[in-house]
Amino acid sequence: MSISMVLLILLSILIMGLPLYFIQNPPEKPNSLIGYRSKTALANQYLWDKAQFIWPRVLLKFSLAVLVIQFGSILFLEAIHVLLLTAFLWVIALGLSVWVTEIKLKAFRKNPKG
Repeated sequence: MSISMVLLILLSILIMGLPLYFIQNPPEKPNSLIGYRSKTALANQYLWDKAQFIWPRVLLKFSLAVLVIQFGSILFLEAIHVLLLTAFLWVIALGLSVWVTEIKLKAFRKNPKG
């Protein structure tokens, strides 16, 4: 098994493991180490809790899409190219998950009962 394939497997575990970990173990209090941290999320405990609920679920959806593309591209590309494509797509997925989470948090900030 090539090093590219090993890295691809490890990246796949990370892609699915990160959101699943935070769904199962959301940080309860704002902290400087783990959890979804943004200015909006740190504004108060209510928004912190919402952010810790929303972000890993949004990231999980994007991560599943990345994995589908990853496994599909294995049929057409060499392992190193699949690895690079997967890493690139996951960086985009992370950015999109932050963007979607911020939109949802700002909606909760305007209408806390929504």
